[in-house]
Amino acid sequence: MKHKQSLCVISFCLILIGSIFVEVGAFDPRDLEKLNVTGMCKSCNLIRANLAGANLSNSDLNKVSLIGADLSRKI
Repeated sequence: MKHKQSLCVISFCLILIGSIFVEVGAFDPRDLEKLNVTGMCKSCNLIRANLAGANLSNSDLNKVSLIGADLSRKI
């Protein structure tokens, strides 16, 4: 019985720790529009945004979430 309780506690802790590192969601369309118009988007959510071919060389992307964003060049 004690072994089963320990296993449950360890499983719960692992799930909790894992959920901290998972960022769920997608980009905010308003943030993408802001980047396109102004070239700046401080602390924006651009998770999984399609930025393929975008010229971001002079953009301020300070603290921007780019997890899973497509930053490839268009051919």
